[in-house]
Amino acid sequence: MTRLRDIIISAEETGRTIAEKLKVEVKEKHRTTFEERHSDLKVNGSYLLLEESGSGVIQEFVLWAPNRNFSVRIDRDGNVGATKSYVDLAEESPYVSDVDAFQDDSNYVIHLKSVEFRENVKIIVHGNLTLTRTYVKYSLSR
Repeated sequence: MTRLRDIIISAEETGRTIAEKLKVEVKEKHRTTFEERHSDLKVNGSYLLLEESGSGVIQEFVLWAPNRNFSVRIDRDGNVGATKSYVDLAEESPYVSDVDAFQDDSNYVIHLKSVEFRENVKIIVHGNLTLTRTYVKYSLSR
């Protein structure tokens, strides 16, 4: 019985020693949050709405337009994203939790959430129209 107890005590001590050596300090990066709002924004062909470098997340992107003749592309980490029209996003909206597209009074609205990026991000709007409003809330790690 004493031998078994010595083995258990030795195993516990070895476990504690290994655990202490494996401790890793996790440092949380400081995130800074930004908000950008625009009204009556003229788009003639394409318009670079946002361009940022660094790691972060677009928490919300909302666009209000007087018609549905526009599209949006989000490029992340040097990769060109798919260009999605209002109609494309409206078709995805019921099935994708981070995408909403709907008509609100006289505006067509898209609302995108939780777009993560590690190196850089761009939001580009395509069309020939004057956007009623835009709103972007995003965080960058420093």
